[in-house]
Amino acid sequence: YSNYQYAAPWVIVARMFGNTLNFNCSLILALVLRKHCTWLRVQGANQLIPIDHFIEIHKKLGIIITVQSVIHTIAHLINLYIVCERENSNYWDSMFTSVRNLGYPTGVLELILLIIILIFASPIVRKSGHFQLFYCFHLLTIPWLIIMLLHGKKFWVWLLLPGFCYAVETIMKYRKTRSHNFGDTFINEIIVLPSKVIHLAIKKPPKFHYKPGDYVFINIPKVAKYEWFENFIFSFCFSYHLVSF
Repeated sequence: YSNYQYAAPWVIVARMFGNTLNFNCSLILALVLRKHCTWLRVQGANQLIPIDHFIEIHKKLGIIITVQSVIHTIAHLINLYIVCERENSNYWDSMFTSVRNLGYPTGVLELILLIIILIFASPIVRKSGHFQLFYCFHLLTIPWLIIMLLHGKKFWVWLLLPGFCYAVETIMKYRKTRSHNFGDTFINEIIVLPSKVIHLAIKKPPKFHYKPGDYVFINIPKVAKYEWFENFIFSFCFSYHLVSF
């Protein structure tokens, strides 16, 4: 407020939503840091923060970010039009080139990418047999965040910690999937129960440790190479080396 109290009204609106976007765009990444969230859950943090609902919060926050981005963009474009009329300069050149600064072209590109990500993250796409489309287009989040660094001068401060944690998780995931011990499991039995629940009996890997309340991610490459089925809660059923869930 102290920086922009004497600015044009549309500039105030744009800056207000822009600063809230700095926080929300870093938060939405922090909500999907699975390993860090698991560590927090083990430490008992789920008694203070809703860790088990982070994915749902992530989805709702994506909608909030889109609404904020639309308002932020419209406010800036209206102000740009007013400035161009006053200076008798070309409006479209100012919007799509770096004549003034990179803020305008990168902002338009950011909004387009965000809308594409949101469309392909909708339940219509994810739950209609097109999970691969959701996964591929969701990867646009990475260039979206990189462009955000060019768009907002102070965004790097907000992204520094969650971005570092995301990079650590990505490296750990890559190293684990490249390991010869990764995926050393075998399905011994599959039964579709009358309730449509799928019963799997899987051979437990030698170094696999678990406790009640744990959950796993299952990947079936022949169904979808990048789709990991979530929320398989363990209902322990011990039988020699098998665990059914």
